[in-house]
Amino acid sequence: MSNSVVYKMEQIGGYIFDTVDCFICAAHDDERSTEGISKMLASGVQVEHAIIIKYDNGSHSTALNKLFEGRAQEISVSNDVNSFILQFKKLIKPYINKNMAIDISCVRIPDMFSIMKILKLNDHTKHIPCIYSVPYDYEYFAGDFSYKSSLGDLRNYELAGYGGDYNPDDPNSTYVVFLGFEGALSLKVLEEAAYKHLTFVNSLPSLSQKYKDISILNNRSSIKGKKYDAILYAPADNPFEVYNFLEKRYSDEPSICISPLATKPVALGVCMFALNYEKARIVYPISDVYSSHITNQVTKSLVYEISLVQ
Repeated sequence: MSNSVVYKMEQIGGYIFDTVDCFICAAHDDERSTEGISKMLASGVQVEHAIIIKYDNGSHSTALNKLFEGRAQEISVSNDVNSFILQFKKLIKPYINKNMAIDISCVRIPDMFSIMKILKLNDHTKHIPCIYSVPYDYEYFAGDFSYKSSLGDLRNYELAGYGGDYNPDDPNSTYVVFLGFEGALSLKVLEEAAYKHLTFVNSLPSLSQKYKDISILNNRSSIKGKKYDAILYAPADNPFEVYNFLEKRYSDEPSICISPLATKPVALGVCMFALNYEKARIVYPISDVYSSHITNQVTKSLVYEISLVQ
């Protein structure tokens, strides 16, 4: 039975916010770290409190703290996902029955999954606006084919709360890899993956046709020599279409594992699917060192209103 979602997605200037009792965001040296909240405050949205995630990659939280004028608390995060979960649950507790919003632009994907799981498990939170500022361009290290946000050693993690019912020995077991720019990530997940069926999903470019081609080129080592069922496509900036894509193809699959290595909106769509279909296992490679600068400028800021009610 289909459970496809009808979605609400707008540019930030067209979205009507209620008073935000708690705004969740992450500090980063990229401009988009402050883009969404700056536009909200400039349009008169009242934000009572903020939780700022501060990673140990050298990024500064000064600009965000200045915007919130002393109304923010920080979570200092290393690469220990469990430590982040414990800190976040403690800080979010006073606001769990109030209006919240989250800017996912600079929140790391594993932490985004943890946040959404915690909010989903709270029966009082029915929906949450998720802001995403789309970058104008990405920071390349030596030309168009050398994008890297992960600078250290990678380790594969089954994300907390997303263990699912995946059985690689099931003859129908399916591994779905959403490809991003960073070929090292797909190489790492496939290095340890066990499956009977493998599908790659490339993101349709939200900004430029070249991004789709760069993704294929940067992941050619992962794709080459692998026996896979198909290379499919999903939108890069629309989590609802990613959810519908997964729901249409895999809602009846008894054994599925997904690695969301693409954009944050793609990962958000995968997260929505995994929250509603708890059989899905989510695996993501985590680095011990991350770049403090990965994107340049912002083209637009989008708001996705995410339902947390199945």
